Amino acid sequence: MLLLCVAFLQGCIPIDDSLSPVAEEISIQEQYAYFDSLILNLTYTDNFGLDSAHISINKSFTSPEDRLIWRVDSAIDINGRRQSKRIPLAIPAYSQKGLYSLTVSAFDKAGNETPLAYNFEIIGDTSAPVFEELALNLTQVDGKYAARPNDEIEISGLVSDDLHISSLTFVLPQVFQTLRGSAKQIDIAELLSNVSSLRAPNSISTDALEEDFSISLVATDTFNNSVERNLDILLDLPPQLSIEEANLTMDENEVSVVENSPYTISNFKVIDNDSIISVRKTVRKSNGEEEVSEAVINEIDSINLADYISLEFTPTSAVGETEEITIEVADNIGGYEKGSIKSFNLYITSDALPKMNEEGIYINNELKGLYSNLSSPTIVSRGNEIEVIGKISDDIGIEYLEVYWQRMDVESQPIFTLETNANYIDLKEVLKDIYPITIPNAAKSGEIYVLTINARDINNGSDAERTISNSFYFEIL
Repeated sequence: MLLLCVAFLQGCIPIDDSLSPVAEEISIQEQYAYFDSLILNLTYTDNFGLDSAHISINKSFTSPEDRLIWRVDSAIDINGRRQSKRIPLAIPAYSQKGLYSLTVSAFDKAGNETPLAYNFEIIGDTSAPVFEELALNLTQVDGKYAARPNDEIEISGLVSDDLHISSLTFVLPQVFQTLRGSAKQIDIAELLSNVSSLRAPNSISTDALEEDFSISLVATDTFNNSVERNLDILLDLPPQLSIEEANLTMDENEVSVVENSPYTISNFKVIDNDSIISVRKTVRKSNGEEEVSEAVINEIDSINLADYISLEFTPTSAVGETEEITIEVADNIGGYEKGSIKSFNLYITSDALPKMNEEGIYINNELKGLYSNLSSPTIVSRGNEIEVIGKISDDIGIEYLEVYWQRMDVESQPIFTLETNANYIDLKEVLKDIYPITIPNAAKSGEIYVLTINARDINNGSDAERTISNSFYFEIL
């Protein structure tokens, strides 16, 4: 009962207030998940005056002993004839799921009550973890990560959840690894620092120069909500190098080179599935000094490296010493560090005269022997046809070939000359225009004819120092 007090009266007149406060309806969702907030927008009016409000939340169909029930029992001060309040109530993590009842009651000064009752359901966590700033330590090519076989792979980034992450699984070819944890946020690099490294496959399963594979990361929270991220990676072989043509033969990565003469690679084949970016050539002298040169390429597929950089090597070290040659080719994955290397040595030797390997002296197409000299000439008859068969070779090259045919006591001019730079001469092939040589019918018995073959190499020095001369003697029967 309220009292109405008037100043000019000697007391107060009782007033009977039987009207309850007027409450506006509250907007309540049917379901809430953990960490959601239940927002109560309360608005009340009363004809005489508001006094208080009470909020009660409890789980339906349960006993007070049940654990993890979300319970609210809270009083709120309100006063005046009209009052609005916004009351946020955060739902605690891991509250027991199920149907809950909400009662909000308002009281006025006379004790009149206006209750509002609602039901809502708490459901478990439905949101999956979230990956943030996920990245790899690999080069990107056309928007895709690229790795060499057996490259170590480092993963950086964060994975977060509104509750807790229970596990993080990494899946690579032939690798399946699950790491356990319990945190709202996990630094992936820090988590991996305590385990064995992740590596790209150590080979390509096809005949191609590349193939794709993926790293899958699966993060799972404590309510088994999962999220998966796939990172596609190109497994790429380094450029393939091969020396196809050169002026000298390589034996187990070593080439014997005559002093002051070149080793020249005319066809150095490079194959790559992507861009061949650059080449670096290093010549390390016997005294440790280095000569380095580079060239930009930026070509795709297959090239001859000799079209982009000089591959002629003329050693300057002394005879018996070695110079080391290193050729590095980089594509667009990791530069020279992850490119291809071809190394070999140049062993410097002294120059030798051309060598002639006789295969025989033929008379009328019949082999008569390998050698003949003045003390033991080959016996021939007038009209016989003679050929001396053999091969001449030189490491550097043969500069000049000349052939003389004459009676021993008569000087004459050469019957054949050839300027060349070949390392190898087949006499039967080269002299086919003058073979066979016929013994003159006017030759007299006992006379001696001489076939002389001279070969001069390309190296420096006088003609005498550079020339080999072989003479073959024939006595007329």
